[in-house]
Amino acid sequence: MDIDGTVEDIGRKSIRYRFDFSRDGKELAVGKITAVCCRHTADHGMESMEIPEEMRAKLQDDTVTRG
Repeated sequence: MDIDGTVEDIGRKSIRYRFDFSRDGKELAVGKITAVCCRHTADHGMESMEIPEEMRAKLQDDTVTRG
């Protein structure tokens, strides 16, 4: 089985990843995951935050290269 993972979309605070599962060139399944950029708060909780520009640039480079 082969799994091809790509960055499908980059939002202000989240990234959507896509995973294509195949065997011998035949598509078996597609999966997607959305991850949200967040930080710890003083009360040990979490809150979403904008994706830092340097991280966004690296992710966009990967999207162009792979997608």
